[in-house]
Amino acid sequence: MVHDKKSNKAIGTGKITDISKKRFFWWSLPAIISLVLWVLGRVMVVNSPKSYAIQAICLSALPWGLGLWTIWALVLAWKWKAKWYWLFWFTPWWFGIPQCAPSTEPSGQDILAVNVNAFTGNQAQLENALADMEADIVIVIEKRAEQIRGMTRVADDFDPPLHRASHHMAVFCRKQCKAWVSPQIGSDSMAMSFALVQPRQGVCVIGIHAPPPAPYDSTGTIPYILFLAKHIENGVLREDWQVCRKGDSVMVMGDMNSVPASRPYRLLLATGLTDFRGGTGVFGGSWPVGGGWPLVPFFRLDHLLATKDLPIDGVHSVRVPDSDHFGIRAWLRSD
Repeated sequence: MVHDKKSNKAIGTGKITDISKKRFFWWSLPAIISLVLWVLGRVMVVNSPKSYAIQAICLSALPWGLGLWTIWALVLAWKWKAKWYWLFWFTPWWFGIPQCAPSTEPSGQDILAVNVNAFTGNQAQLENALADMEADIVIVIEKRAEQIRGMTRVADDFDPPLHRASHHMAVFCRKQCKAWVSPQIGSDSMAMSFALVQPRQGVCVIGIHAPPPAPYDSTGTIPYILFLAKHIENGVLREDWQVCRKGDSVMVMGDMNSVPASRPYRLLLATGLTDFRGGTGVFGGSWPVGGGWPLVPFFRLDHLLATKDLPIDGVHSVRVPDSDHFGIRAWLRSD
């Protein structure tokens, strides 16, 4: 059998050998590595700060690895002058969908949940930045902003002081609203609060700051999430709860300290909530983004999970001074 090197065909049979097994393996290598890491993250048992960190890396590697696959596939197709270069177009879908600015101004109540990183920055600078955003409701995670121009601090757990400022939370409203901040929830050694806000009748916003499972203490995360989950069924509240009412649609927003596909994330989705940032891929990354950390948002720790049919007009990441997290901003329409 004669082989034509130029066309890379086996002459006499018409069999095309462009896609050799070896080349296909190298072309698909980023996808293979990413999928292996993701599967490892899903099946591994996490019971320590180290294992939580390893799992977060594995589960977060999928969109990044498959995103890099786009560049990898294009380079190999060009290098090999491969006739199957069209396979390149399969790869960008895994990279995620960017959160583009809306063509029209979002309408409705403007709700912002932001982790403000208690240990860096200037309080006055932060308070001015939050005021300039002109949101209707601001859920401040960690104690550093004590007042916001033009807004009223409706609820907080600032008194008595906790052993760490990062365990506090507060709710600010531009107009009248109902809010409540919980006691510390979690384990004996690691617990944090959450906030309930009723922006209007029939809606309950739950601002969260789940105890971080890494790097020090992994005992508080699951008890915190389970406490929230037991109050939600089929995407709505199961019973009256402080300022919220049975049957209210739910918006869970803030710092979950857990990545998509992790157990805390899946526990909340199992209550009937929908991830309104699903599909954003690498564009949904929210940590780390400064505040003493590199500006490389590899992990999506900040989420908005809500009742599926809740009229949310837009969900966007926002940058705040000296914070290591992106905040989440959402507009809740009146219809």
